[in-house]
Amino acid sequence: MPPTWRASFFDEFVCITFTVSFLFARSPQMSSWTMILLTAERLIAVWMPFKCKELCSRRRIVIVWTVISLLLFGANVPLLFIFDLIVFVPEGGNITDAYLRCVILDQFVSFFVELVRSAKLHR
Repeated sequence: MPPTWRASFFDEFVCITFTVSFLFARSPQMSSWTMILLTAERLIAVWMPFKCKELCSRRRIVIVWTVISLLLFGANVPLLFIFDLIVFVPEGGNITDAYLRCVILDQFVSFFVELVRSAKLHR
């Protein structure tokens, strides 16, 4: 693979969006928040059985679930910018052995390392 090759938009989209942001971050978060929403609905059904139909209408549950989904999407937006698709040539390999790899950018790794260090210093 010549070093001048550039990944297609679809390859980059799959790397950044599906592999990193949605599968590894958003899906488990959404699963957890869906369980919390279900638990809250059951709690209202037990504590206020006569108001449950009013408080837990289908419309309200869909609105709350949508708001949670949008908030989680917003919280995971930075993940869309810290990964990139690069051409990787194995050490000692030919250019024909090159392949594309989805990696985290070095500048964000150093940023998070410094963030953790400063948090430890302020304890």
